[in-house]
Amino acid sequence: IGMWGARKGARDWPAIIRQIRARIPRAQFRFLGTMVDSALIRRDLQLDTLEGIEFVSDYQPDDLPALLKDCTVGAFPSYAEGFGLAVLEQLAAGLPTIAYDTAGPRDLLGGLRELLVQKSDVSAFAEKICEILQLDPDGYEKLSARSVKCAAEFSWAAIAETTLDAYRAALESA
Repeated sequence: IGMWGARKGARDWPAIIRQIRARIPRAQFRFLGTMVDSALIRRDLQLDTLEGIEFVSDYQPDDLPALLKDCTVGAFPSYAEGFGLAVLEQLAAGLPTIAYDTAGPRDLLGGLRELLVQKSDVSAFAEKICEILQLDPDGYEKLSARSVKCAAEFSWAAIAETTLDAYRAALESA
């Protein structure tokens, strides 16, 4: 999660966590970059227990790889997003990332459309996370590799090449 609020899907998290834990009781959660005090999130989650839930409201960019390395799946239930840098960061770390089908995540997950869920469909969102958590090792490894490949399409080198191609095409047609 990039920040905490209704637009970022904060209201959906209590149901998402409950549904996941109904199927996978030992599932753990790490909220990154919420930019608010964890007491607010704890209150909003309205859960009986916060065991297995970690809050990292702010971190340095260099800390991100270590924060993601022991994660299995990314989650991004944002209702409105311009780009979704957090989605890209999670994909680059090899984390299949579930997101609502909104602008930004939709563009980033072009090659992984199966990770998109209809906006506000909390049950489908939780179900997709459970599916990934329960994949066999080979299936997970393939999905993880596809996630990294998807993120690589948005590297600075790829973006620069696409931009240059667009300029060349414009000059040739002028």
